[in-house]
Amino acid sequence: MIFGCKKSSLIMLCLIVLLFFSSCSEEEDYLSVDEANEKFNAAIHKSNYCDVGDDCIVFGAECPLDCWYYISKEEESEIQNKHDSIIEEYEKGKSSCSYECIEPFAATCVNNVCRGN
Repeated sequence: MIFGCKKSSLIMLCLIVLLFFSSCSEEEDYLSVDEANEKFNAAIHKSNYCDVGDDCIVFGAECPLDCWYYISKEEESEIQNKHDSIIEEYEKGKSSCSYECIEPFAATCVNNVCRGN
């Protein structure tokens, strides 16, 4: 007897504790292709405002996102950070992809929204 417990009871307690901790391990969160695109498109929607064409730039993204986005140049740093974060979350799922993109259209401002011309 150890600490007033039978050896078999102590072993059973250890197994229960081990089972509990193994079931509590966190799985890594990662984004699917759809989730990555949904999350990035929401950020783009908030960042594609303009007054004139010179307010807009073309932003190149990585797979699994679309090739080109048209955003306010004031938002470039924020969108780059968001892009990098989303790609990192996507790649945690051990997924990867690649594609080739056609040349982007020039960025312009139409009705206060950056678009490809």
